[in-house]
Amino acid sequence: MKKETRDAAITHAIASYPQESCGLVIIRKGREVYYPCRNTAKTKQDHFVISTQDLIAAEDMGEVIAIVHSHPDESS
Repeated sequence: MKKETRDAAITHAIASYPQESCGLVIIRKGREVYYPCRNTAKTKQDHFVISTQDLIAAEDMGEVIAIVHSHPDESS
């Protein structure tokens, strides 16, 4: 994963805290980009479910190559 993509995913995770963030890495017009998604899980602090609408939108924009999610308050 490119640094720019990773940085975007980290920024999204920080903004989503204390909920688990989720997003997709897509190839759009030959470039790797992070596509932030809404977490629709009932227990957003412990789980993630990518919004169906966000997944469809990302697939319309390019090729999905990875799923990214955070682990809030987990030790490394």
